[in-house]
Amino acid sequence: VYVNAAHGMITGINPGNLAGEMVIHADPNDWYIHIGKPSARVGLKLKVFGLTIENGSYFMMGTKIEEMPLPPEQVLRLLQLPLPENRNNAELMSAKGFAFGTYFHISTGTQKFLIFYGSFEMGIGFDVMLSDKEETYCVETGEKIGINGWYAEGQCYAFVESDIGIDIKVFKIKVHQEILSFGAAILLEAKLPNPIWMRGTVGGYYSILGGRVKGNCRFQLELGNQCTVISMQQQAENPVEGLDAIAEFSPGD
Repeated sequence: VYVNAAHGMITGINPGNLAGEMVIHADPNDWYIHIGKPSARVGLKLKVFGLTIENGSYFMMGTKIEEMPLPPEQVLRLLQLPLPENRNNAELMSAKGFAFGTYFHISTGTQKFLIFYGSFEMGIGFDVMLSDKEETYCVETGEKIGINGWYAEGQCYAFVESDIGIDIKVFKIKVHQEILSFGAAILLEAKLPNPIWMRGTVGGYYSILGGRVKGNCRFQLELGNQCTVISMQQQAENPVEGLDAIAEFSPGD
């Protein structure tokens, strides 16, 4: 389904104004239903009075589901979190189970009122994935993960960011001065069971009068240990993968 209505006021959220697609597939080896997916969600974008409002969702079930999407760039930046490593895309793409998620995003862009300017952006969303990772192991423990191979992953997040200031011209001198700038985000993540890993992170920043008064904070609570997933086939193909062949150097420099 493609949407481009009201002279571009309402459009699909994907390239080419694609609002979303649904796939139902079945053959002797695979079956799946995809109503959107993390990389191409089903949703609409509304642009009115300088506002941009966007919503996107997806639902997948069957023998082929996509990997868990990353949190929005704004959340990772505000919380100063690096991109996750050791993502086994091939293993995740072949997973079976079901996954669903949605997000909502609103942005004003930069707006002006008299001598003042301002911008505001916020987003909120979640993702849930329950997949059958049969015959997969945790590299760190060497044990099978989940319960009978079933493993759950989930995340929910929210962020808000704003900038307010003065933008005027006095005697041909342009003055662009920040009054207040702030941003905050929260991210809750979980993977379970066997092993169980949970992390909650909240943080943000503020800046007043162009940074004359400023600060930032980040608080994190983490339980358990992340697991690097590997299939039995991968373990058989390369049993020494990740093994440090050189333990130390002497002299150290």
